[in-house]
Amino acid sequence: MAKVSEIYGSGDRLKADDLQGRPWTLRILSHRIVHWEAQDDRAASDRIWLSFLGAKKELQLNVTSARNLADAWGDDCDKWTGKDVMVVPRMTNMGATIDALAAPAGQTPSTGPAPEPPPPASNPAPAPDDCPF
Repeated sequence: MAKVSEIYGSGDRLKADDLQGRPWTLRILSHRIVHWEAQDDRAASDRIWLSFLGAKKELQLNVTSARNLADAWGDDCDKWTGKDVMVVPRMTNMGATIDALAAPAGQTPSTGPAPEPPPPASNPAPAPDDCPF
């Protein structure tokens, strides 16, 4: 049986499916700003992308995740490097899965239903070979 997820994958972008249905604590390695040009009815905007120690894929922050991190660590995302963040697959209030929400490690992202609790052994920021994504 052909599966869209196998044909297209998720490329370099971290998606909810990559998280295997559970929260992950990841250490921020760096960030970059990507500019999106205006298109159709969408205005031009900038987006923050985070890369993580031991992960091959990056997470594009949505507004909620960016504000969660800014509330905890300050508005200057240059100072977020080295911080541990919890990345959680979530359902929106409309029932759709969004890619992920991020919050400082130990805090729950502020939107949507609470995630399932992590397994009894906490998952520290992974070593480079431990991260499945």
